[in-house]
Amino acid sequence: MKFYATFTAFALLALGILGFAFNGTFNVPTPTLLIELALGIWGLFAVFRRQPKQ
Repeated sequence: MKFYATFTAFALLALGILGFAFNGTFNVPTPTLLIELALGIWGLFAVFRRQPKQ
């Protein structure tokens, strides 16, 4: 499950970065790209957060 979450987070992050890099070519709205970036960053934090000791 961690692999799928990590893959999805990196994919969203890459889509956001590439969307801004090629914004003139694909004409994707800026709010959509910002949401993809935010979800990618949030996903990486959720996957790699420090686990509490028990």
